[in-house]
Formats: sequence, structure tokens, C-alpha cells
Amino acid sequence: MSVTNGNLNDLSYAPSDLRVDRINQTSAVVSWWPASNDIVHKLFVNDIEVQTLKAGVYRFKLSGLLPNTKHKVTIRAKPINITNIQQQQLATSIEFCTTSFGKIWIFFFKKTILVFCFVFAR
Repeated sequence: MSVTNGNLNDLSYAPSDLRVDRINQTSAVVSWWPASNDIVHKLFVNDIEVQTLKAGVYRFKLSGLLPNTKHKVTIRAKPINITNIQQQQLATSIEFCTTSFGKIWIFFFKKTILVFCFVFAR
């Protein structure tokens, strides 16, 4: 939990430093810093709830994503015992694009097959 400008009415339970790494055609890894170590988080992909993550989990591997597609990930804190929810900042989002499937080129050299895979990211 963080407080902005010392004002207790501006409490923020939203995770910070949300990032997406290891992006490929159908998966990516999402990570973030929690506002507090005892907060449960809900993970959404394209505004659809995917997973509820217990306190202490701040990394998740997304799989089954569509290739060459823009995705929006939202992490929403689910703090226990909060009052005046209108004053609380609970979520943060990030967008990323999965890569497209690469083209496969096959070369034949005297009974040897060499396969090269090139991924063309947009």
C-alpha cells in the first residue's frame, strides 16, 4: 500500500512496475511489484478475468495467446478490509503484442536438411 502526498485518502493498492517479458507467438510472462505482500491479485487479459493469484505471487506465465495480436493485461489488487473503495487505486494495465509465426525455409544439401526459422516481429 502506498500513500501519495502523505494523504491517507489517496491510498493506492495498485501494483507498480507492471511489465511483460519473454513474449513469443502464444505466450508471455507478466510480473509486477505489489503495494503490499499480503494482497491477493486478479489477472485480466483483454478485460477477461484469467486467474486469481494468492498473496505472494507476483509473476504469471500467460499461454494460449493469439499470435501477432495486441493484448491488454490488467492486474487488480483485492485488498482485505478496505473502506471507501472510491478513493482507492486498485489496478494497473499494460499492452503488448505477441509475435507472428515465423517463416520456415528448408534447404537441401546432399542428403542433409537444414531448417532455418525466422521470426518477423511487427
